[in-house]
Amino acid sequence: MLARASWGFWGSYIAIISRAILAIFWFAIQTMNGANTIRVMLGAIWPSFLTLPNHIPESQGITTNTMISFVIFWLIQLPFLYMHPNNLRWLFMVKSVIVPISWIAILVWAFVATDGGGELFDKKATIEGSAYSWAFLSSLTSVIGNYATLSVNQVSL
Repeated sequence: MLARASWGFWGSYIAIISRAILAIFWFAIQTMNGANTIRVMLGAIWPSFLTLPNHIPESQGITTNTMISFVIFWLIQLPFLYMHPNNLRWLFMVKSVIVPISWIAILVWAFVATDGGGELFDKKATIEGSAYSWAFLSSLTSVIGNYATLSVNQVSL
């Protein structure tokens, strides 16, 4: 309704189509992130999974083990796609407990793995100049990219 008020009846389709395209890309990116997570988990359980022979051409930009992980993740998420978001409230409640505990556990692990965190903060950059700038911007984009959809939704409402 807001899109029609500002864009008109026919112009609102531009906003709707752009949101649909954004949703498609966001879903693909999140599915690929999930596939990479599955690949790492399977590699931790069965290290030989990470060294599977690649039967997919290099030009495709994906390896056999990543494609297997993609299919596994896609099959895991498929039932959740058929559920209405209101029916998934229990999942978000469970996540709201597990995620903060996981963050704290990973933080504690990082400090323990680096002898109390002393050397963690004493590290100096190993790259300089434009390579450093591009690495910084890439890292910044990785961090704030998770909030992009939320920001777009807040602005458009």
